[in-house]
Amino acid sequence: MPWVEEKERIKKRIVSMRRRGCSISNIAETLEISPTKVHMVLAKSGMFFVRRRPGNNRRNDQIISMRRKGFTLGEIAKRLGVSSTTVHYVLTVLSHFPVAPGISKRTINRIFALRNRGASLREIGSAVELNFGTVGRILRQQRR
Repeated sequence: MPWVEEKERIKKRIVSMRRRGCSISNIAETLEISPTKVHMVLAKSGMFFVRRRPGNNRRNDQIISMRRKGFTLGEIAKRLGVSSTTVHYVLTVLSHFPVAPGISKRTINRIFALRNRGASLREIGSAVELNFGTVGRILRQQRR
């Protein structure tokens, strides 16, 4: 099958060009393929990674620092004037920082006890000092 061999040849060429320092747009133009295809080939070969943008390092460091101090994603977003999606992206993709802190077994047991007594998610959340969405997620995960 000649087309399979051609695809493999193009993949090898993409990887070798990237190793030589060619940009993704340069590779795409040279091989007459889309930049998205170049990204996909590099990702499958393990060569593609997310770069931190130079202008955002200070902001990203602030986000990580505030999260370590216990701020919620929403609080961080409001204080820094960015979206909560940006905060989540910085914490998970760029820094591999866990967004949700570990929740103790004791807290989980308390959540179930309050739920069995008929408390709403909001009431449980305020009792255990968690967001009601987090309480709902914990209840759904534990049922599985």
